[in-house]
Amino acid sequence: MKTLIVKKDHQLRIAEIDRPVYDDCQALVKIVSCGICNGTDAKLIHGTFKGFAEDRYPLMLGHEAVGRVIETGRLVEGLKTGDLVLLPFVEASGPYQSAWGGFSEYGVVSDLPAVLRHAPHDLERVGLARSQTVLPDWVDPVEAVMIVTLREVLSSIRRFKMRENDSVVVFGCGPVGQTFIRFLHLLGVK
Repeated sequence: MKTLIVKKDHQLRIAEIDRPVYDDCQALVKIVSCGICNGTDAKLIHGTFKGFAEDRYPLMLGHEAVGRVIETGRLVEGLKTGDLVLLPFVEASGPYQSAWGGFSEYGVVSDLPAVLRHAPHDLERVGLARSQTVLPDWVDPVEAVMIVTLREVLSSIRRFKMRENDSVVVFGCGPVGQTFIRFLHLLGVK
């Protein structure tokens, strides 16, 4: 399959990699859409993402992806063929490390019920499965990539324990800054 990579020289290129392999608790999805995240993809392209040294390149890009389930593992309980899901990923393949890999033709999602039943102590896997949400049929898959941003902003507000009547300053008023401002306002944060 094809995937979008960024090389060490920060140039983008389409590369051929193997189609992802999924296990009994996962499903294979055909990627439908993927947004370009300024917080990850753009910084990875420019080499400014913290924690990603040059030796991590070349990288497969794209974490704001949406895909449609086309095959399921034998233990999958909560996913079915045709489901639209958030956050499919692609593991490292050949010389390419993964920065989610959502700009690929195919990806993998984990099924939360199957993971909780068969790997409940694998906290990383449980967390990933919780984020790979099935979307209602009426959600437009192209617009759905924004749900990733909305969820990340709300998660940050909760993680930093911002509460009603707290005072917060938001620096930067791009799409993410505007999302923070709106959510903070709805939560009664000053």
